[in-house]
Amino acid sequence: MPDATEPEKLRTYINETFKTTNFEWSEERWTEFVETVKALNAKGVKVLLLVTPMHPWVKDAPAADPDWSTHEAMAQMVKRLEALDKDLPLSWFHDFNQGGNHDYPPDEFYDADHVNRTGSFKLTGRVVEWMGAVSGDSVIR
Repeated sequence: MPDATEPEKLRTYINETFKTTNFEWSEERWTEFVETVKALNAKGVKVLLLVTPMHPWVKDAPAADPDWSTHEAMAQMVKRLEALDKDLPLSWFHDFNQGGNHDYPPDEFYDADHVNRTGSFKLTGRVVEWMGAVSGDSVIR
């Protein structure tokens, strides 16, 4: 995969690689995931779930990620994670991608689904702030 130092090559790569969708939701895997989160919560473990931002060009591609999930499947996953956030008192969810409608410009990405150093500082600051807000701690240790 080309990195962001070659923007046109990266755009071409995203347009080619993300043009195919191939996603099938697995209720069995989702149930296993939820049961794992519940088991951790039952032991007093706080679980923080998040979706990281994707390169802004991805929102215009047919696939929402390099695994070829559709945008509809990603939206369904976000809705399910939001429901977990509401249902489980020791689990929280935040969508930092917002369907690609975020404020991370192309130059803050290393590739299609990883922020670069600049983007990572921005994202880390936001994650730490969010963690403090949901955990009740102003400083995360």
